[in-house]
Amino acid sequence: MLSITPLEDLFWFLVREYEIRYSKLVNVEEQTESFTYRIPIVGNVIIDDGLTSLIKIPLVQRLMQIRQLAHTYLFIPGANHSRFEHSIGVMEIASAIAQLLRRTYSKISEILSEEDVLILKASALLHDLGHSGLGHALDGVTGRLVSHMSEVYEMYLFEPKKLDLAITTYLLLENEQLKRAITEFIGKSRIKYERNLVQKIIAQVVVEEWDPIFSELTSKELKLKYRVMQMILGSIKGIGGINSDRLDWILRDTHHTEAHKYLLEEQHYQTFESKLKELRKFIEELLKGARTGEKDKKIAKKYIEINFQGETPTLKLSSALEEAISYLRGVLYEKIYESFTRSLLDSLYTRLVYTCMRVLSYIGHAVAGLETLTRALIAYLLEPDQVLLDLTSRILRYCKVINIKALYNIDDIMLSFIHRGADLTQLVENITVLTQTILDPKFDSLYVKTFNFNVKVLKRPLVKVGNFSFYLITLDYSHLAEIIQRIARTGKTSGMETDIGTAIRHLLIDRALMDPILTYHIPSIEYTINEDLGPELRRDLGQVDIYLLINYYAFRKLDEVIGNKTAKIENIITILNKHAHTPFMFIIVRTTYTPEVPGQIPSKLRENLEKCAERTINELLTRKISELPI
Repeated sequence: MLSITPLEDLFWFLVREYEIRYSKLVNVEEQTESFTYRIPIVGNVIIDDGLTSLIKIPLVQRLMQIRQLAHTYLFIPGANHSRFEHSIGVMEIASAIAQLLRRTYSKISEILSEEDVLILKASALLHDLGHSGLGHALDGVTGRLVSHMSEVYEMYLFEPKKLDLAITTYLLLENEQLKRAITEFIGKSRIKYERNLVQKIIAQVVVEEWDPIFSELTSKELKLKYRVMQMILGSIKGIGGINSDRLDWILRDTHHTEAHKYLLEEQHYQTFESKLKELRKFIEELLKGARTGEKDKKIAKKYIEINFQGETPTLKLSSALEEAISYLRGVLYEKIYESFTRSLLDSLYTRLVYTCMRVLSYIGHAVAGLETLTRALIAYLLEPDQVLLDLTSRILRYCKVINIKALYNIDDIMLSFIHRGADLTQLVENITVLTQTILDPKFDSLYVKTFNFNVKVLKRPLVKVGNFSFYLITLDYSHLAEIIQRIARTGKTSGMETDIGTAIRHLLIDRALMDPILTYHIPSIEYTINEDLGPELRRDLGQVDIYLLINYYAFRKLDEVIGNKTAKIENIITILNKHAHTPFMFIIVRTTYTPEVPGQIPSKLRENLEKCAERTINELLTRKISELPI
């Protein structure tokens, strides 16, 4: 098809990229009999038994280019290990656990055959297949992709809350390259199941859904098999599991970053080292036992708890190991994965990639069908991080010079959101400087009079680009608590019949897990603030633009902490106040105004930044109150 804009050229480039790199068939019959990888933590790993058919294809090989910790290397340079390395490690640990349990417990060997262990190994190898270059930083765009998928494929009747699971499921069920590789894997491994069933077993195991999401997996025998595999590879919410995935990433991320050595005080460092030693000892004994067959029962009894009562055996690690893992996981999340630095960077990348996905959707609906659009979106998300960011910048910048409003019938609110997304690419171009600015942030306070609280503002600009300075205002859990309390009071005084706590959890937390940008009305609030407040600010500060970013992981954290507890307002507020400094929204103000004294917020700038914060909170509160089922 003849393209009429550079944007459409890029759209068709992505479609071709998917077809050429990720859909072409690979003649795996001619490949090497086995592969050997030397992997930190687990040692030499030999890939054979038909798994070479999977590991050689471009879809799996691309994981070598995907960093396990995404852009964390910007402030922890050691964090350069790949998803491929992690996937091999998980496969080795999961295989060792499965074989240990089969040799130790006859009931497990009755459930899992040798063939089933091979399927488990394939599941472990492929479990991160759908990770984009920016990894979990982009989980906030999951709802955008799932919304599109639900128009095309029945498989998305369930709602994966992580982007990689949505993409992995699509690839397992729809990708021709992977289908061919799975067929070869089945043939070489002499597995009795047909390809269609193996694909769905792997998908079921990877997405960690306890109840079958495919009609082919409803028999008692198959449910037993995939559930035991799930508990070896991962952990089921409300049930638990051994979680080979988590065992590997805790050890691997710690090994490569050594973050505990410089992020923790002496007392906490010693505790971390002690817990880490426990986990290392388990993995060392496990892998040694798997390779020698020695001390199976001793290892199994010491480290793994099995309950054979009920329809399905439940598997979990010993309480001592679980305690160690919980501590280690908590430190890594606090200091690395959900640190202030990662929160801001992730929120920025989510905004930009989400915007590009909207643009690609507009183009796809105009010039192609839904399935072609799917391939373009998947190809875009599968790119390594720098390629993904380069494509993102090109797409958004073209949007500022091409009349996309007329071409694709885009409304003013979304047009403004897209154009301002192009402005934010300036931050990505200066990401090294920005990262250093927020690594050890120094804040001042802004007073928000209407709400009688303070919000934090970075004392100096995030970056300076030409004549522009970018200032950062942070809204955290304490401010979200105040918003929720005001919404709750409105609901109660208006005579809401439904439970106010349940309604608020749905409106502000559950929906944000799928699409935080639309849940918090970011495009419309940003548009309103710039249209209404912009002229007033420009009188004092020169050229001014306001941008809003939402922190997806603030809502993942809330959902995890609340869990299955009753969503009472008091409980939610208590949790928010306990973790009060967790940011949930960022306000970025770009202005040509330059303070006379660097590192200080003069009164004129302060007053206008306070107006931005106050108006943002008011707009958010108004929109959320309007959604109450009154």
